[in-house]
Amino acid sequence: MCAGHPGAGQPGGDPARPHGRHHLPERRRDAVRPEAPARLPLTFTQENRHDHRFEDVLRINLRGTFLGCQVFGARMAAAGYGRLVNIASLAGQNGGTASGAHYASSKAGILTLTKIFARELAARGVTVNAMAPGPLDLPSVRAAVPAEKLEKLVALIPVQKLGKPGFIAQQVVQLASPDADSCTGAAWDVNGGIFMR
Repeated sequence: MCAGHPGAGQPGGDPARPHGRHHLPERRRDAVRPEAPARLPLTFTQENRHDHRFEDVLRINLRGTFLGCQVFGARMAAAGYGRLVNIASLAGQNGGTASGAHYASSKAGILTLTKIFARELAARGVTVNAMAPGPLDLPSVRAAVPAEKLEKLVALIPVQKLGKPGFIAQQVVQLASPDADSCTGAAWDVNGGIFMR
């Protein structure tokens, strides 16, 4: 995750699975982004009682983040130092106008988990923060959104451009640094002004 931080990274294994957290790497990590993001298209106006996508997205995004924070937070607390940086989303703040209830709910939950873990781990030298990016300039976005629709989306962003993924990574590195010791429980908004608070 962070080239200049040897103790940083994203956990291996699948922390969202009940047995997965027991197979997470044992080596020390000072900074972790404990989440494997999931986003699937889902419309709730069409009833389908056999559609498990809602549970799947919450299991991966929300439960995965919870277990990652739980496991690595405990290890970091025992060591007396650590940085957890969760990846939330604008969708968790504005109700997911373009991403669906499953994704938005999971990301809103991550914002709440971030505050809970931040409060619990603060006295033991561990900070917990979240990035909440809006629309990013990614190949996956350009592949999923038709050019004409993307142009209209960009026009709705106050800064008139998509966010830069590299900037998100830089912010994660900053939050994972030793100097970020007084920043915890915060959601860092990078959304071009779509959502202001």
